[in-house]
Amino acid sequence: MPKDTCRKESCKQWLISGETCPNYFENTFYPAGKIDEACKIADCAPIRTMLLIKEQNSILVSIQGMFETNRNLANTFRPLLSFLQRTYEKSRTSKQESIANGS
Repeated sequence: MPKDTCRKESCKQWLISGETCPNYFENTFYPAGKIDEACKIADCAPIRTMLLIKEQNSILVSIQGMFETNRNLANTFRPLLSFLQRTYEKSRTSKQESIANGS
């Protein structure tokens, strides 16, 4: 369950104004499958944004790791594919030559 990110006691915006903060907003959170149990979360926009960026960054790092793994795997097969292509070309060329020679 998400936690509140607003810290009214230590927030300079709350201490200066006493009543409001331009970064404060409330979210309504519904636990999975429980529409009747709504939870309100007091959020600070900059803190919540940084948490979401951190989460997205970790997702992108894992995706990049998967791409690198696939690239490395493809690089291991490249010599094999080149060998098979050369072998196929040689066999095709030799068959065409034998047909041309009438053998």
